[in-house]
Amino acid sequence: MVRQNSVANYLIIAVIATAVSCAPRTENRGNIATISQIEKLQVGKHSKDYVRGLLGTPSTEGTFDKNVWYYIGRRTEKWAFLQEKVINQNIVAIYFNSDETIQFIQTYNRDDIRKFEMA
Repeated sequence: MVRQNSVANYLIIAVIATAVSCAPRTENRGNIATISQIEKLQVGKHSKDYVRGLLGTPSTEGTFDKNVWYYIGRRTEKWAFLQEKVINQNIVAIYFNSDETIQFIQTYNRDDIRKFEMA
């Protein structure tokens, strides 16, 4: 009788361990700005220093225009050995005037992605 209970216990532990190992693994990459953070930004009022204090250092700056900051973030999910899936992807582009205050804010998400081939 004792032996059957210990086998059952091992079986339960094995099932739980298998279930836990197959749980999805979610990862955040980059800087995912929240809606509440973006709503705090005011065009014509806030400076680069304020934006950096609120959102952190930008992921990148514009190649040809240093007055454009990009905050790029992606959330992915992967189940066991299956291919990684993008759950959420956001890009916030903040354009600054010559006096370094916000001129314009543009947000992009997964729906704005365009695939292209390199030539």
